Formats: sequence, structure tokens, C-alpha cells
Amino acid sequence: MNEFTPVYNVKAETKYHFKKEILDLNKAESELNKEIWFQNYTANSALLKRHKKADMLFNDKKWAQQECLLVGAGPSLDLDIEYIKKYRKNVNIICVDSALNPLIQNGIKPNFVFTKNCGEAIVDLFSGFPTNDLKIVANLFQSPELFKKCKSDFYFYVPFDEDVFLNNFAQFNPQLPKLLNKPSTFVMAFILARCMSFKTIYFLGADFCFETKDKIYCKDVLYKENTYNPAELCNLENIFLDKVPTYKSLFYSSEDLFRIIATESLNTVYNCSQNSILYNLNWLPFEEIMKRVEAKKTSFFDTATVQHSTGDVQIDQMNDITMNYFKALMSKSMFKNLKRYEKEYNIGELFKTKGSYDDKHCLVCGAGPSLNDNLELIQKYREHFTIFGVDSSLRPLYKNGIEPDYVLTIDPCDTSLFFKDYKSDRTRLIASVHTHYKGIEAWMNKICFYFPLPIKKFDYWLLSLIEGYNKIPFLTPFNNCGSTSIVLALDLGFKDIAVTGIDFSYTGDRWYTQEAVTEDIFGLEKIDDAEKIERNFHRMGLEKVKNCVGEDVYTDVTFKTYAATLEGYLKVNDVKNVTNVSRSILKIPYMPFEEYINKNIIS
Repeated sequence: MNEFTPVYNVKAETKYHFKKEILDLNKAESELNKEIWFQNYTANSALLKRHKKADMLFNDKKWAQQECLLVGAGPSLDLDIEYIKKYRKNVNIICVDSALNPLIQNGIKPNFVFTKNCGEAIVDLFSGFPTNDLKIVANLFQSPELFKKCKSDFYFYVPFDEDVFLNNFAQFNPQLPKLLNKPSTFVMAFILARCMSFKTIYFLGADFCFETKDKIYCKDVLYKENTYNPAELCNLENIFLDKVPTYKSLFYSSEDLFRIIATESLNTVYNCSQNSILYNLNWLPFEEIMKRVEAKKTSFFDTATVQHSTGDVQIDQMNDITMNYFKALMSKSMFKNLKRYEKEYNIGELFKTKGSYDDKHCLVCGAGPSLNDNLELIQKYREHFTIFGVDSSLRPLYKNGIEPDYVLTIDPCDTSLFFKDYKSDRTRLIASVHTHYKGIEAWMNKICFYFPLPIKKFDYWLLSLIEGYNKIPFLTPFNNCGSTSIVLALDLGFKDIAVTGIDFSYTGDRWYTQEAVTEDIFGLEKIDDAEKIERNFHRMGLEKVKNCVGEDVYTDVTFKTYAATLEGYLKVNDVKNVTNVSRSILKIPYMPFEEYINKNIIS
């Protein structure tokens, strides 16, 4: 299964669904239940005279200026139940049927309960508390026992889809309001909320994963039987990159839901669930949003309409992938890094030194395999350069007696292992404020914080939400640490810039230079032969190319994009003072490092 899909690749796989598997699940459900559905509809149709239709909710314009909290029954709901109680008055609550009792037990009455499934187990979810004052959005195909038991106000709908039974039923009953059928009750509840046109929709308990076989739901869910199904089990990364168990069907539903949101309402939906596999969505803690709404009496989501483009489609797309993949982790780290940020410098201090490097040499070190070729010379002539290193280069440099002046980190994954054994005070870290909080905790020296130039509204909202960051300088992310370091060095105005270890290829059939620990961070075996490259990166569009010294090396689509965008930037800006001094696929001026030193340092 593909665990992550970039936003710009979103497209429907069937007439109504973004995942073909959703249609397959629906067809199987329809084939199994169509007879009982029709029997239930026949028994329930008389209820339409005494109750309402769901389209009454669709047509009420008042929702457009109000906010909705959509509550699922995932285990993480337990972590936020107190905040729902505290900020209840700020939102309209729509909960799925399984989340009703957990809310009721905590003194929270939802505005609407959404239910869809026809099994008898659903009736149990409405037991043990009064139901006469509830408003339930219900499927006319559900068990008549549910409507006999609950003395509630019902808003009826029927599901539709492209399978024969549901399609024909919809055609013959145009008078009935319809909602697109989905296997997930939560996803259909979201479709209801979108039909009601709420201004903003927040998710809680939208985990689409669970903790253990004994903790599939939050507390107080009234299912009598444990529905754990090991045959459907798979382990995926959640939005914080932790491995979690889930079911394939839940994964398909989460991917389908993300696509619905991405194509319709990406900037009006916020996943606040503290454990979830709903990638690509804006993520913020519900408490952090609500306490600021209470204080300011306004929504910061109404502001920040600026959107930034680097001018290069490939760079924008790759930045987009990074930002969306790490979006939840970035937000979480920004809240955790705030105290450290308030005690440290920001990159504005470095920008103030522009103009003081006109006669100085700069060396930018990546962690590609070719870095190892030049370590001896770098150590010998270290004091002749201002050295910028990418985060993964620190350990190889330090192990060889070289301390860079600056190390730049840009990816929000856990980089703490890069910094684990560094025990000196010369190097300053240039870090985004959404650098993984464990990496910031591991770094004992000074930090220059920055914020990657915002690309989306969400980035501005984060800066507006967390007041302490409101004056932080921006830095343009150039889709990887090495290229970003080169562009920063150019901006600072160095006389000349040498580049080493930025191979953008698997030089010598290695991924990274010796002493680098990047494979450990990614949980991969050490990549040091062609077979391991092919085994681990076969999906990356591997191909053999010639590097700058005529060697045959593997590269891939990502590396080629990195190289092409940097080459394009240097060409468009007519940059003449950047030289590649190690083996790389970069099509820029090349000179062996020893020759470069003789020409620029010794002579």
C-alpha cells in the first residue's frame, strides 16, 4: 500500500470515489445487504410523515457562519474529551453513533448524531441514557428497532452509489435526500457536515487506527463485542511518523477522505486528533485553537490570504510534498520549540552580517558519499573556509576533526541522531522552528531559527496562532538542505563557494558517506552496494547516469529534480562563483578540490 499521496496527484479512481477499494467495499456491502435494506426501508418509510428529511439541514444557511466539531470514536478522543467540555459553546457537534455514549458520559450533548449501518449492534449504541432530546441523522435502510427504541428527532437520508441497487433506488426515489455511501460512518458524517456548509470543520477521534486489539475505540463505546480482526491488520505510520496498527479498510477510508477534502475544502478542515493516519490535512491541537478563539474572539483562519511560489513548479511541488507529509509533526514541534526559540537567536542575526564576506571563501558540505574523498583536505585547510554543512554531514565531519561553522536542517523528521555525539561549541545550528522537537532538545549549542518561506495559508495561520513566532525571519526552502545552504551562502555574499558531498547520486553504490547515520533515521539497512540500492529504492525511478568525472552512478527522480532545480537557479541568476569539488551529477563547473585549493587558497 502507498502510505502517502502528494496533494497535486489527487484524482478520482471511480465515478464517485477517490479510492477504487471504497467502491469494492460498497459493492460487497450492497450485495450482502440489499434485501434487508429494502425490507427496512419498507418498514421505515411511514416514519417520513412524522420526522424530517436531512436536506432541511443542507438548506439552512445559518451553518455557513458557524463552526463544526466532528467527533469520531477513535482511542485518541479520550485525550481531548475535557477540551470538548471546556469549549463546547464554541462549536456545533456532530458525532458518529459510536461516539455518542462517550460524550453523554462526560456531560456533552451533541447537536446531531450521525448513524448509517444496518446491523443490530447499532441499536446498542443508543442504550443507557435518554434519547428523547437527541437529533439523529439516520439512514432509512437501518433496522426498525433503532427507530422504535429512540424517541428522538430524526433527519432521514438514503445512501447512493454507482452499484446497481443503490443507483436504481436513487433513480426511483428522487424525493429522498441522499448522501454518498462510504464504508466509514465518520466519512459520511463529514459529507453531511460539508453539505451543511459549515465555515470550519474540526476533527477529533478521527484516528482511522488504534492502539492495541483491546483498545480499538475510546472509552465508553457501547459495542458489546470486540471487533478486532487480525486478518485485516496492517501497520502504518501515523501523522507523527509513529508505527500504529490499523485495518486496510480504515486506511482506504482515510485516503479517500483526504482526497475529498483536498479537492474541495483543504483550508476549512482541521484534523485535531492526537493520533491519526489522516495525512495531508492541516493539523492543530483543538485546545490551542479554542483557547485563542476565546481570548481573541476572532478566528485567525479568516486572515492570511497570501500564497508564495518559488517560480519553479518542481520546487513548489517538492516543497508541497514535504510540508504536507510532515504537516502534523511540524505543528506539534512548533508548539514544543517555542520556549527554546524565545531563548535563542534567529536567522535575522546572520542576515545582518551580509557584506562582510566579500573576501571570504565558503565550503558547503553535503553528506553524499563523495564527501569522504575530501575530508583530509577539508581538515588541513579548515580555517580558510566558512563551512556550511547539511544536518547529516555533521557527524562525518566531526568524526574527522572538522567542526563546521553552521549546520542547516530543513526536514521536520527526527534529526536528534545527527547531533547525538557532538560535544563542542563551535557549530551553530540553522533550524526551522518546526524542526523536530527531539532534534532541538538534542542540540546543546546556539541556534539560528528561521521559518521556511510559507507556501500555503496554513503556514501563515501557524505563525498567527503562535504569537511568539510573529517576528521570525523567513528563509526560502530549496527542496533539500544542500541546495538551501548554497542559496543561503550566495545570499550572504561570499567571494566564492565550493560544494562537496552534494552528489545527488549513489556514488560508489552508497547512499551516504561513511559515519552518516541517515539510514538509521529512516530505518533502512546501510546502503553500500547496488543490490541494496535496487531493493530499497526501486520505486524511485532508478537510472544509471554519468557523473561529472565520467563514472556510471545510480540516481533517481528525486535526486535528478534536486540537481536540475539547483542548476536552473544558478543559471537563471547568472551565478559564476559556485564550483563543484567532488563527484556529483551536478552540471556546474567542476574542479578537483586540491586544484581548487591551489588556485583559490594557496596562490
